[in-house]
Formats: sequence, C-alpha cells, structure tokens
Amino acid sequence: MFLVVNVFLLLSFMWLLASLRLINGHNSCSGRVEVLYNGIWGTVCDNSWDLMDAAVVCREMGCGDAIEAKSAAYFGQGSGPVWISDLQCSDMNTRLTYCQSSGWGRGSCGHEKDAGVICKDNVRLVSGTNPCYGRVEVFRAGQWGTVCDDSWDASDAAVVCRQLGCGTVLEVKNAAYFGQGSGTVWMNNVTCFGNEPTLMNCPYNATPNKCGHDKDAGVICGSVKVLLRVKVKANLGVDPNAAGILNKLSEEIEKKLQLNGTFSLKTQADGKIFHKSTGAAP
Repeated sequence: MFLVVNVFLLLSFMWLLASLRLINGHNSCSGRVEVLYNGIWGTVCDNSWDLMDAAVVCREMGCGDAIEAKSAAYFGQGSGPVWISDLQCSDMNTRLTYCQSSGWGRGSCGHEKDAGVICKDNVRLVSGTNPCYGRVEVFRAGQWGTVCDDSWDASDAAVVCRQLGCGTVLEVKNAAYFGQGSGTVWMNNVTCFGNEPTLMNCPYNATPNKCGHDKDAGVICGSVKVLLRVKVKANLGVDPNAAGILNKLSEEIEKKLQLNGTFSLKTQADGKIFHKSTGAAP
C-alpha cells in the first residue's frame, strides 16, 4: 500500500507540472495546442484528435465552446517534444492532461501533425459601433450576461482587449456607459493581473451578487500611433547614427517618453535616422 500511495502522489505531482497555451491563432482562444511539461513547451499530436478533445482545451483556457479541431499543423509547426498523442477525452475531463493518452512523449508524431483548436470566445463587446469597444458580456450556462464594474480597472480591461484581438486599452468604462445589458451579472470584483489569457481565467466573484445592470462594465480597445520628431545634441565629431550611439539614444528616448507599447526610429531615404539640423540652435 505504501508503494501505491507514493506512485499516485508522484503522478498527481506530474500533472501539476503541466500547463497549456494556444499559439499562432488570431486571438488567445485559437491556435496550436502546446503543453508545458517539466519546464519544456511541446505540442500535441493530431492522432485521434477530435472535437471532444478540443472542447477540453477550450474549457481549460476559459474560451467557451470548441468550434473546430484542427490537424496537420494548421497553425504552423511547433518545436520541442510532441508531448501527447492519441488523446481520448470525455465531457467529464476538465483539463487536457486528465484525458487518456498514450503517455508523455511516447508517440511517434512529428510536428507536421501538430494539433490545433478554434474556440468560440465567451466574451464579447456590445453596443459599440465596432467589435472592439462596448459593454463587456460573458457567456456562461448557455446565456450571455454582463460584468459588474466593482473593481473594474485597466488590468481587467486589458485582458478583454487582448482576448478579442483588439489591441490595448484606451478607456475603461463603468456605470453602464454603453447602456444596460440584460440577463445575469455573471462576474463581480474581477481582479486580473493583466497577463491572463482570458477574462474567465481572472479571479472574480460569481453570482449571486448585488450588482444591477446600472453598473455594467465596458471598455474601449484599440491602438494609438504617435509620430514624434526628436532633436538630439551631439558633440563635434560624434555620429548619432553609429550603431552603438544609436542604440543608447533609443534606450534613453524610450525611458524619457515612458512608453507602454512598441517604439521605433524611422530610417530616411539615405539610410540614416538623425540628420544635422539647418535651423538655429535653441
């Protein structure tokens, strides 16, 4: 009995070492299925891969129902080990690693058979003029409902924007800014860290709660492109376009601007970024 208990505990611990992600999809709810096991990311073989297996992935990722189970490296070939093959999941499985399979790393698949999935987003933005801003609604128990604005902030909104492939947060909206929804207020006191793959992966209080639809949360997602002309002072004989100096200038400019996003310096037609000013010095 002592040996059996230890083996069981070891296997349970091995499951805890596994994690899941979707890669190369159009949002965090589609892509190549990858599993982290013992610190190494690997893929899943499409042998026996079907909608039932894909449904487990979608549930585990907080992504709603499975729309399609993809095979033959539909989302591109991965790298590392092909960790799992011949999956046989059921409706009772809550995690992919709980499904029956041939075992870790025991299949003979190559990455040309990497499995993928497309899930139905269980989050949508409603009552805006485009799909990237509006009232936040989530799909649970077969019906759409809303999110309470208690504790609703930029970290929570950022997860929604990223999940929907809508860029970054431009504005966080409260107090039914986009109008009052209907149905159940499914989530309250959402406290995302901001790096979760979906809103449903964030900590929150489920119903029942005291929120009414007058407190429905919303968000405006998008991207902002800002063009700036930067003037630098260089000592005589110093070329600001030299690789080492240019890298240092880029770092300093980024620090001064306190950017939260991508940043690049534009190369002119002559291949240079900085040019000597012909105007008077300030």
